[in-house]
Amino acid sequence: MALTIPQPVIDRLAAYDTALESIGEIELSGELLAALPAPESLTAAERKGANAELSAFRFSSRHGASSGRWGIYWRELTSAVLQDGTEFLSPDVAEIDEEILSYWTARSQQVKHPVLKARYADLVWEIGRFLRVQAKREGVEPGPAIPVTLCHTAVDSYLEVVESNLFKDEYRAWTYLGRALELALRLRDTTRIGQIKEALFDLYRRLDASTPQWTWWKFDELVWTHAKGLELDAKERLTVVDLLERVLTSCSDSSDAKNFDPHSATSAADCLQRWRAQSNELAEARRAVGTAALAFEEAAKLAGGMTAISWLEDLIPRYRQAGMMEDAARVEQTIRQRATDAQAEMKTVEASMEIDPAELEQFVAQFLKGSMADALTRVAGQFILKEEATKTSLRDMCTEAPLLSMMPSTIVNGEGFTTATVGSIEDDLDGRALQHAATMFSWKAPWLHLVLNRVRQKYDIDADGLTALIQQCPSFAPERMSLMRDGVAAWLAGDSVKAIHVLVPQIEGALRALLSALGGAVVVPDQDVGGFKAIGLGPILTHPIFLEKVPRDIRFHLRALYNDPRGLNLRNELAHGLVRPELLNMGLANWVMHTVILLSLLRVNRA
Repeated sequence: MALTIPQPVIDRLAAYDTALESIGEIELSGELLAALPAPESLTAAERKGANAELSAFRFSSRHGASSGRWGIYWRELTSAVLQDGTEFLSPDVAEIDEEILSYWTARSQQVKHPVLKARYADLVWEIGRFLRVQAKREGVEPGPAIPVTLCHTAVDSYLEVVESNLFKDEYRAWTYLGRALELALRLRDTTRIGQIKEALFDLYRRLDASTPQWTWWKFDELVWTHAKGLELDAKERLTVVDLLERVLTSCSDSSDAKNFDPHSATSAADCLQRWRAQSNELAEARRAVGTAALAFEEAAKLAGGMTAISWLEDLIPRYRQAGMMEDAARVEQTIRQRATDAQAEMKTVEASMEIDPAELEQFVAQFLKGSMADALTRVAGQFILKEEATKTSLRDMCTEAPLLSMMPSTIVNGEGFTTATVGSIEDDLDGRALQHAATMFSWKAPWLHLVLNRVRQKYDIDADGLTALIQQCPSFAPERMSLMRDGVAAWLAGDSVKAIHVLVPQIEGALRALLSALGGAVVVPDQDVGGFKAIGLGPILTHPIFLEKVPRDIRFHLRALYNDPRGLNLRNELAHGLVRPELLNMGLANWVMHTVILLSLLRVNRA
């Protein structure tokens, strides 16, 4: 089908082409769309012609390393999945045929404006070559070869846009030069590479002299990424370093309210660090890191507790990587000091609920049947946090609060340090489930407390009787039964602190014994002192044999309660002296005793 360009589109493009003013491609596509008459008034040829021009200015350039669906420089502007499951792309290279490519080629020779000329030429060079490769892969006869002169036209036009100040904004100016450099390097065109280098430094000088806040990082990114291809000399490298030093000095000066910007200072320091490291100027690299970090420390003094801590936490790895351990220690102390401020900024949200006493009795009654062993077996099974049920609960909760489901969160300990980060439900369902499990332990704690008390009362449970039941499980070593009895007795007496401290290590030992009985190796060489050492709870719960043999819900429950910082992480917090005293209550002690009961019921099956 022959294409015809609607007259309003021709007129609008001609106005830009003759005026030789700055052009923004996406903005231009919007103007062309607005100029078009109603689609039903256009012929099929006019609709195709309108699409050829609209799509020419709607293709988006590559964003960083993201090349879109086709893996080329040009990518779709928008994408969506339709109700029938098909993917919609706009614009789409599948709609570009030989006639459109031929039209774009002709336009690249007809127009005068370098933005238009570069766009048409580059589209044909990139998309035309891509379509030829696709045709060969599909066994279809490819279209005509794409002449290299189109690439030359694109490079020369991009350069003209920048040199003539016809770019819409400085970000696009750097984009044009970056694309021109990419094409020239691909062709190994040393003449054009030299011209582009000159244009890069010329644009830097112009912006640096006339614009107080300009995108210096784009200049640095281009010359750093392509330093080898640009063949930078010592003077040019020094020019870049001097620029970064000026930015660092200006943005890290807290007495200059107009220019003080710790974020920009940090970016400049990061850029300086790699240039300095490349020249083996390690002391200068550390100085840059320290200067920017101190700027953030100054900013943190004026910020709220949570904001200050989020800034300060980022400084610790920077200081440590630069070998500045005393500075890292100072920041740690500051975070601890600001933890109280951060906690004061948090708000407690409460909700009450009423439970029908009859329903409560009906719930408890189901556990009080048969022998003591029968009752405890029901308790063990009923109160396991099941992974899929936890995820379902999480989804249901976030249906009523959709924003909450999309927001990432951080988990902070009592000293103010982040112990884990959790993404959105879509991106990090497992992490959110473990975080939600920690909340569910609290929700279910009153029910578990009620049921365990009623079971104790009905069966007159004492330390000897419960220990005898536990002892039937081979995972609990006989020689450690005295410790187990002490822990059980403390739980029965309401001494939650002692019960938790005594029983948690016994649980870890029982799980290690269980893994060994299943055929897993539970000791590893100790490289520091010689000999062997027992593996900890983390390697136990993630051991391939444990994953294969132990039911999924039990593994999820144990991980959420004992071993994951996104959950309660009880074992690790307890072992490292980090657990908050107020958490060591009977509610948590009941969950520990529930684990003991649960493990006492597990038996080995190596088949």
